[in-house]
Amino acid sequence: MKKAFFFFGFICLFSCPAAVSQISIRESNIIEKAVPRSERFDSMSNIHSFSAEAGHNLKQYLEQEIFMVPMTPAALAQDLGSKNRVQQAKRKEDSVQALYQKYTDSIGRLEWLSYKRENRKNLETINAQISELKKKRADLPIVNKYQVHHEEYKPFDPYSPRSHGFYTCDSSGNIKSQIPYIDIQNKYYTIIDIMEITQRNPTNEIVGSIVAPTKQYVSNLAFLLKQKDGDHVLWFINQPNFDFMTRFSLGLLTSYFEKNKTLFEDKNFISTHDYQYNLVDVSTGELVQVKPGSRWTCEEFSLTSLEKMPLMVPFFFLKNQAGETIKVQISKSIRDTNRIDGFMTESHYLELQRLAKMQSEQRLAQQRAEEKQRTAAEQQKKEQFKKSCIDKWGEKLGTLISAGQVTLGMNQEMCRTAWGKPFRINRTTVAGLVSEQWVYGGHNYLYFENGILVSIQN
Repeated sequence: MKKAFFFFGFICLFSCPAAVSQISIRESNIIEKAVPRSERFDSMSNIHSFSAEAGHNLKQYLEQEIFMVPMTPAALAQDLGSKNRVQQAKRKEDSVQALYQKYTDSIGRLEWLSYKRENRKNLETINAQISELKKKRADLPIVNKYQVHHEEYKPFDPYSPRSHGFYTCDSSGNIKSQIPYIDIQNKYYTIIDIMEITQRNPTNEIVGSIVAPTKQYVSNLAFLLKQKDGDHVLWFINQPNFDFMTRFSLGLLTSYFEKNKTLFEDKNFISTHDYQYNLVDVSTGELVQVKPGSRWTCEEFSLTSLEKMPLMVPFFFLKNQAGETIKVQISKSIRDTNRIDGFMTESHYLELQRLAKMQSEQRLAQQRAEEKQRTAAEQQKKEQFKKSCIDKWGEKLGTLISAGQVTLGMNQEMCRTAWGKPFRINRTTVAGLVSEQWVYGGHNYLYFENGILVSIQN
């Protein structure tokens, strides 16, 4: 009985799964859309040009710290001066309007009193006061309302044409208010999101998370920035394609800045270009001629102010043994860890010199080996030629022929083998005697009678 039960259970164990198993089929359709992978972040380059179509590449900058390049002192003073002038004009207008309203209210009260019967005895005094107040009101200065209302303070805009904006926002990117660059510059932020927003706004007002200045749909790429223990800032560009991160960047990745300092600061450099016109001493303004092969030391890598630039610009500062200091531009990416614009590190320069010398020595050794091999081959060829001549014409004549010599009594084949084919042959036949003159260069002649050499002229 136990055996029968065990056999029945064994059959059920292997037969049941086959009875209930089914192949499943998905009824709903799937969407196949390729999602490109963003480039890997590399501190060897700053944020560079990109487009809305390649917005996925911006993902590499997430969680990266970015420094908003400071305005130069001149641009900062100009921006603050413009703001102060408008504020002063507004305060002046407010003050004049307040006095005008004060005089107008006083005139109104006095005119109301003049109509009362009980004040008829003082009517002359009241009219005098009214006249005096009207005169004061007429003497108020005229405020340039055009300056106040039409030349409003325009915050410094580092872009040209105007196509970018900064806005305070919440953590989702919803705008609160526009913020001037003067409040952004010289601060560190972390890039926490890359946003792509498409919106239509014919009224040119803030809608959703963007300001759209056209009546068409525009695609905007925006950086959502977060200051440590501070507000969120939305930095967007309302252009579908743009190239704003060039050599003179608005935002500078701190990792890229530190990479340049680590690679090049305090290093010795050798000039590889002949600069004659565009480099000056930063201390004296005198022209500096940088000759190829001259030695320089990178004393500093930092931001500095230029006369015609509204934002500070990163430069390498190089100094030579004569005490001259020049500035060299930074590139938007580090293409070679041994070079900056027109200069290479001294260690790399010496290594290239060593390799060049070694390659030169190897080439000379190879040339000597090839020359030795060629000489040996020529010598072997001569030996074989001499052997063939001796085998054919004997030891004495064969040796002469292989050495390029002729002697009387040789036949024409021997002479042609020794001296080669003549330039010209002059043949004369007299009474069965065939005479030939073989003409060679250099006034060399061979004379034959019936094929035998009888005379040599040279």
